[in-house]
Amino acid sequence: YIQKRFGISPEETMVFLDYYNDTSMITDNTVTYAMENAPDEIKKLCRYVAPSNNDGGVIKTINQYLSSI
Repeated sequence: YIQKRFGISPEETMVFLDYYNDTSMITDNTVTYAMENAPDEIKKLCRYVAPSNNDGGVIKTINQYLSSI
């Protein structure tokens, strides 16, 4: 919904997964991150691994990305 509403492409979307219920968010071109504490099967589906969500991994990863552009 958010992608369509604001005209955001999958390539401009960061998706963070920590469990099986999150897999529906993956599309062909999304930038995918598995959380460090995710099951190994989830990590295999994702392009990158972010720090654990117990350590603020989503915010850290977004901040790191924004600092690099």
